[in-house]
Amino acid sequence: DSRRQIERWKKLQSMLQAARDQPMPQAEPGPLSAALDAFRRSLANDVNIAGAIGVLNEAVGRYGLDAPLLAGPAGNPAYAGELEALEAMDGVLGVLTLEHEAREDAGGADVPLIERKSADRNAARASKDWAAADRIRDELVEMGIAIKDGAEGTTWSRIIK
Repeated sequence: DSRRQIERWKKLQSMLQAARDQPMPQAEPGPLSAALDAFRRSLANDVNIAGAIGVLNEAVGRYGLDAPLLAGPAGNPAYAGELEALEAMDGVLGVLTLEHEAREDAGGADVPLIERKSADRNAARASKDWAAADRIRDELVEMGIAIKDGAEGTTWSRIIK
């Protein structure tokens, strides 16, 4: 859930970076700029990180992340202010620059082996050799690797106990 949440924030960050000089559709501050004070108040209240994240999620939720950002008339605030507000919040959370992709040194995981086994499993599934696919999945689980099949293909992650 946390990873999905951060991915939403990163997606909005990318959208805001692309539209930074574009005027916003409304003349008042955007959702992130408007939420910045509430974010700070949550932090000032016994470092209420959960509350601050809730404020951020509510502001991010006001954006349609599946459509491009709309442009407004000249003279309206630019999306650059929204980007600044998001980056100010991330200055506390520090998550938008985290690496999520597997690397060669990913916690001691043998990435080439995992990728090869994952490809072998996908080939077994494609040929409907369910026993082989299950065996390879079980081998990966023994290695501490969880496999997830989705609409965009198979992904893997380390199992954290």
